[in-house]
Amino acid sequence: MTTFVAILSSLYLQTKEFVMWLHFFLALPICLVFVCLPGYFLIRACDYDRFFSLALAPLVTITLYTVVGIVFEKLGIFASWVSVALPLCLLATVVLAFRRLQRRRGELQFSSQHLGTICTSQNSFKGELKVFLPYLLIALLVFGLYYLRPLDGPSSLTWKTDNTEHLNLVWRYVKSGQWSIFSSSLFEDISHASIMGKPYYPAAWHVLAAMITGFTNQNAAFGANVINAVLLVPCFPAGIYLFLRTTLKEKPLALRLGALFPFAFGVFPWHILIPQAKNSFFLGVVLLPAFLALFVMVSEDALKKKYELGKIAILFAGLLALVFAHPSMAFTLGVALIPYLMGIIWRANINRSRHNSRLSAVVAIATFLLFVVAAWRICYEIPLVNSVALYVHYAYAPLRATVIEALFLGFKDVPMQPLLALFVWLGILYSLYRRNYLWISGSFLLYCILFVISASLDGSFKQYMTGFWYTDYNRLASIACILAMPLAALGMESLVRVAQHLFEELAVQDGQGRFKRMLIPCIFLATSFVMIFYPNIKVPYEGVTISTAFGYTGSRAHRYNDISRSILDQDERDFLTRVKKITKDDLVLNVPGDGSAFAYPLSDINTYYRRFDGSNTPESEVISDKINEYMYNSEVQKAVKKTGAQYLLLLDKDFDAKHGKSSLFDKFHSRDWKGFVSLTDETPGFEVILAKDDMRLYKIDALAD
Repeated sequence: MTTFVAILSSLYLQTKEFVMWLHFFLALPICLVFVCLPGYFLIRACDYDRFFSLALAPLVTITLYTVVGIVFEKLGIFASWVSVALPLCLLATVVLAFRRLQRRRGELQFSSQHLGTICTSQNSFKGELKVFLPYLLIALLVFGLYYLRPLDGPSSLTWKTDNTEHLNLVWRYVKSGQWSIFSSSLFEDISHASIMGKPYYPAAWHVLAAMITGFTNQNAAFGANVINAVLLVPCFPAGIYLFLRTTLKEKPLALRLGALFPFAFGVFPWHILIPQAKNSFFLGVVLLPAFLALFVMVSEDALKKKYELGKIAILFAGLLALVFAHPSMAFTLGVALIPYLMGIIWRANINRSRHNSRLSAVVAIATFLLFVVAAWRICYEIPLVNSVALYVHYAYAPLRATVIEALFLGFKDVPMQPLLALFVWLGILYSLYRRNYLWISGSFLLYCILFVISASLDGSFKQYMTGFWYTDYNRLASIACILAMPLAALGMESLVRVAQHLFEELAVQDGQGRFKRMLIPCIFLATSFVMIFYPNIKVPYEGVTISTAFGYTGSRAHRYNDISRSILDQDERDFLTRVKKITKDDLVLNVPGDGSAFAYPLSDINTYYRRFDGSNTPESEVISDKINEYMYNSEVQKAVKKTGAQYLLLLDKDFDAKHGKSSLFDKFHSRDWKGFVSLTDETPGFEVILAKDDMRLYKIDALAD
């Protein structure tokens, strides 16, 4: 009988997990529609081509959603996928249909906007699809191996401090229907909050996650995984494709070979997304390549005295989307575009064909650089920005070591990637020969320098130079990786050209040249794919493992998503399900470090502490330190009464031992929670309502006024 029950229980769990995964995969195309359709249809209505529209669609869509969220919050309208996404999708569809109808009636003259020479036999959708398809297929393969496969269920999540902020805010958006980036409290009722919200929070990612969470009727972790999956594929490869298509338009082979690189760098997206859970910054960097491409297009048009209102409008919407995603993207663009704008200024002055045009170009560039220095200083002194710039990530290695890391693309925790580094540095050398690519090398080197400063130095100079990115070397390395992709494509193309030339010199016969034209690039692409994405190598009989970049990435992804190693294991999640049935919407006091920081976004329990770093209100500090004195300490009684708390939840007793078991968890010390640690089943004022192992739910006794 016991065996039969165990079999039934196992089948039930397997069926439940299968249904969850089914929901996950069904949610992906819906999420893609939410993220892309409004922007795609609106851009297509301006007669731009399909891939241009697809790559830039998230920029326009995110701006629309965020602005509507702000307006709805001011008007008191409940925001959801029904009231925000659905109307905008319908509106975009109507606009596109109206434009097509006008065109058929001859009221509009069709003028398809082509963006340069595409590497196909003809500038057509089918031809371009052949170029983009390898980007999509390689991205899907790597995504499946290193993002999807390590997930321990569709609601899997990593246990970093940033994720407590992200998931709690997503669930608060779902529950409250307030999607404003100027309303960032983690609590629906701020009068009962343990920590006060910020006046502004980069919450564009949270709006998207709340939208898909509400649509699927799942928890916030589920919605987060769905939106991150769609941003990874196809949004990010599409943006990289447009970036390379724009910057390498004279290099058709380099554009094709570039399919290897969107997911080839260990820092981004993998290190930022999986252990760091920097979701807002992740969204910003995903949107960055498409915006850079658009900026280059608009600037090149401006040099030719050609101005398209459609592109300029999309550029403005894209800039808003980047700032809504993460404000540091404004400074990211500023630095990344310095070399390009210097080139534009030079070309603009030279094209005037005046006798002293070179001198005027030098003076104009010097003036521009002085403006950059002044703008940098002014921004640094702005109080809101300065509070971010003073955040410290301490140096972790000496100068020489971080320079070597940058040279071999082994940023911080990621093992060095020598083959990828070879491609990038060959691309930089090539840019010295073909100087229209030199600005990309300059931008990449600028971010490498900022990475070295952040990783190897401490002090005021570091804060001044890298403070706009929280002095975070991982963020700076991520941007460097984006800028390295066209360089890597150029470098790989150079090697392929050398191989083709050698084959042409040595080969006896090659028919119609198919081996030279097709097979050599394919061999390079396949070999490079294996070498870049190869897992860790175990040396036979030696007991030694050679760590590769993606061997490390894969093992780390499994480790951070493994629920058996997590701060909130399956037994505790099941216990929270029972707790929710008892507490309903009543406020529950808790210790966030025992895993209950995630009880609100995962189980909809109205917890009081929702961040690992605790609280910042007077009542919350009293409760964390003295809740065990509730029956005889009037200060504690007043604090509990003000919060309105009815229950107290404990998922662990030995907090320090739990956190000491794994380096995955942020530092947590029981001395900061003396009131909770001292609680027992005999503590007066607390009645045990639910118990299992060391997990407890207490009812707080009501006191007479």
